[in-house]
Amino acid sequence: MDGVIRTVVWDVDDVLNDLMQSWFNSVWIPEHPGEILRYADVSQNPPHGLLGVSRDEYHLSLDEFRLGPGYARLEPNPAVLSWLAAEGGSCRHVALTATPLRAVPTTAAWVLRHFGNWIREFAFLPAERTGETVPTYDADKGQWLARHSASSVLVDDSPQNIAAARAAGIATLSWPRPWNDGLPAAETLQALSRYVLTGEAS
Repeated sequence: MDGVIRTVVWDVDDVLNDLMQSWFNSVWIPEHPGEILRYADVSQNPPHGLLGVSRDEYHLSLDEFRLGPGYARLEPNPAVLSWLAAEGGSCRHVALTATPLRAVPTTAAWVLRHFGNWIREFAFLPAERTGETVPTYDADKGQWLARHSASSVLVDDSPQNIAAARAAGIATLSWPRPWNDGLPAAETLQALSRYVLTGEAS
């Protein structure tokens, strides 16, 4: 332990929860009973190309799920909760999500309800949606992170967000999902523990 208090920056959807899997299994599959694709085969996120719909159609369905009772019922990631209960008090925590503006209150409420013991700051980048125009302060999570503490690590499922953070000189850990090459969850959390202790992420 080198005495530095580090900050873990947590992506929300598909890291702290199982948004894609829940939407896919509870909305997409019931509405498309002939669908042969399964969640484990979702190799792209967003997956609209795999699903044969437009990006706008996908966003509409996902955002309806976000704003409905399905999102509120999402269970928090048990592996992350266990890690936080054991080690969360040794560092600071921020939630950083890219979500449409209209879904931010729902997302923030979910995060604070399940992770408020540790996460004291919530930040977001408005995700692009057709017909919605908002000022752009940061083009991606890398730019947001570059304005904050260098002693931070981003835990995210998106290869694009991981690349942007690395380009900004921020340590990263990829949360395992079918669309990335992340290590298993247990190994990822072990690497997070090492980062909190030493400042080295691998």
